[in-house]
This record gives sequence, C-alpha cells and structure tokens, in this order.
Amino acid sequence: MGLFTHDASRVAYCFLPKVGCTFWIRVFTFLHNYTGDTGRVNSPWEIPRLKVHGHRHSHGFGWPAVKDRAMHYLRFMFVRDPFSRLWSAYIDKLFLPDFWSEIGVPAVRKIRGPNATAQARKCGNDVTFAEFVEYSLTSSEPHYDPIYKRCDPCQYRPTVIGTMETFARDSLFLLRRMGLEWVLKDVDHQEQQEKELTTLVDYNFERVSSRSFYLPCVTDERLAELLWAAFQFNGYIPQDVPYKGAGREFSKEDFKSEVVRIFRQSQSRKSELKQQKKQIMKDAFGKLPKTLIEKIEAKYEPDIRYFGFSKYSLQ
Repeated sequence: MGLFTHDASRVAYCFLPKVGCTFWIRVFTFLHNYTGDTGRVNSPWEIPRLKVHGHRHSHGFGWPAVKDRAMHYLRFMFVRDPFSRLWSAYIDKLFLPDFWSEIGVPAVRKIRGPNATAQARKCGNDVTFAEFVEYSLTSSEPHYDPIYKRCDPCQYRPTVIGTMETFARDSLFLLRRMGLEWVLKDVDHQEQQEKELTTLVDYNFERVSSRSFYLPCVTDERLAELLWAAFQFNGYIPQDVPYKGAGREFSKEDFKSEVVRIFRQSQSRKSELKQQKKQIMKDAFGKLPKTLIEKIEAKYEPDIRYFGFSKYSLQ
C-alpha cells in the first residue's frame, strides 16, 4: 500500500494508479510543500505533473509506517471499474510509448515468442490490446494490479470510497473535510483539461527524447500521431477529425496548439465525445475472445465483489 497522510486534517489516502491519483498526490504534495525546485506555490494546480510523480515522496509511505496514526483518521481511496482501468492503462502505457521497455518488450517476447519481428522485440512498440490483456493476466504492475492488492480494504478499512464516475463530487466532499474546498470551487474545467492535454504531450516527448531506447523505435511525427489517436480514444478530439501533420516539418509547439484548437472547437460536441469514448472502449473489449474476458473477470473478481462493479459491464 502507498499511503499519504496529513496530520492536521486527520486524513489518510491510499492511492491507486489510473484512478485519479495525480490530482490527490498533487493535493498532498501541496499540503506538505514537497515542491522541490518548483518553489512555493499557492495552489496544487501550480505543481507540474512531472513534479507530482517525480519527487521522492510521490509513492507515499507503507502501511506499517502510518498504521497507528491512520486508523484514527478519515481514510479514503478511489476505485474504478476494472475494465475501464485496464483500457486506460493500455492507452497511456502501451499504446503511447511510456512503458514500451518495461512492459512492451517483455510482452512481445512472451506472447509472440520467435514469431516477433526484430523491431517489435527491440521496441515493444506495437503491442495490441489483446496481447496486453493476455500479458497483464500473469504479471504484476501498479497500473493494472487489482485494487484489493494495492489498497486492501480489509486491512485499510476505508472510511470513504470514491469512484471515477463521481470523482469531482466525491473529491469536493473530501476537500471540504480538509478545509481545501477552494481547490475545486473556482476551477475552470476546460482550462484544466487543456493543461492536461498539453502536459501529456510534453511528458511523452520528454520521455522519448530523454532515453536512447526510443531512438530507433519512434519518430516525433509518429509520436504525434499516437497522441492524437489517444486523445480520440479518451474523448477529447472527434474521430472524424484526422491528424494532418504528415508532410510538414514537425514542431511540438505547433502540434500542441493544434490539439488545443480542435479540443476547443469540439466543446459543442461533448455528449457525442462522451459516447465516442465509451464506444471505442466497448469495441476494444468486444474484439477479445470470450475466454480472455472470463480470465479478466476471474482476476478482478474480488474488486468486482468488494466494490460493486459489474461483470463485463460493456456488453
């Protein structure tokens, strides 16, 4: 378990990747002033995403270190439908290049074996969703481990369990308890989404440029294409708006400007984009063989039972 505590507020948070943890780690980073060379900030929103996950306290503390205090605090955690979380992990970590070396390469070698191309064995850059799911069933990684293995509710005994579906409402309730209601009160949600999009662009380009592993695996132009598609998968950009960068000299700043421009232009289509996101995920799971779906359900059965999720709710 990775836990954050704040003694003055008498709260404890067990964090889980792919369940809104960036927001909450940002809040606790702000409360403890773990801002490093960012300097003093007046709001959690001023802390860059790269700093949120990059400082030495970003993974929290183990249960034994905080148990005696935490059991007397309001203890909270957030949960997410296992299917949605698995799909989100694939997009962010395998479709995009973040974890190609950590998961992509071993997945290719295990699933494809001698049939894998030299490029795939070296880069892990073309793992399909079905291959990722198959690999995830027999491997452990925080971004797709079952919730109960990361934040065991029988041990942690949460006072409050929030969900991704009601994240803003549940977070506001908790922030009020902590005296931080202002953090969400006057937030411009469209502006925050734009920052999230541009930050994800910056993060992925920095990730690729900072490691020699990626040099033979992905070009800037290809990375832009992958990001554009990921933003479509996540319902930020309409599927009927193709990426038009091919054939021009690439500029990351121009790409970010185009992403924001199309995102703003698409605000009148929010309900359509929400349905687009849901349908893309449904189609992805719909292509998996029934046996694989059953294995997913078996792996996440405790989560489904403990937190009231449905079995293969995408059908």
